[in-house]
Amino acid sequence: MSMYGLAYSPDGKTLASGSKEIKIWEMATWKEQITLKAETKGYYHSLVFSPDGRTLAAGNTKDRVIILWDMATGKQRASLTVPTPETCRVLFSPDGKTLVAGNGPGGMRFWDVATTKEIKPKMPPTRHVKAIALSPDGKTLAIGDGLREQSRIALWELKAGK
Repeated sequence: MSMYGLAYSPDGKTLASGSKEIKIWEMATWKEQITLKAETKGYYHSLVFSPDGRTLAAGNTKDRVIILWDMATGKQRASLTVPTPETCRVLFSPDGKTLVAGNGPGGMRFWDVATTKEIKPKMPPTRHVKAIALSPDGKTLAIGDGLREQSRIALWELKAGK
């Protein structure tokens, strides 16, 4: 089985592994707890648990979606569409209220987790988002963009919009 993405739950008791499906493993026994399946064809490259561990976000490259899974039920909660198949990373804000995705040539995407509505903050122009990271306080987003030797890292203050 090919492995494309891994994520620990915030309490470290669970590990999610992504391929064409997502397996949830109990770390104490290394037993599979559940397999999460959706009607998708691609692979889950980017996995992240919400800070409270109740939701797993999984970026599926081929199908251009990010699936939100309810970890209490193992059911799909939402499917968020992204414009290109290159979702490089998904992450939650520290308070778990916002989901952020860096999406290759599609730039940055933000969603309100409770409503799954897309948020359109003012963002700098990006050439080709390759990596993203959010500061622990949730105030600054680091964006790695560009191609090969023309890459750059931009720091973006989210609240100030600069």
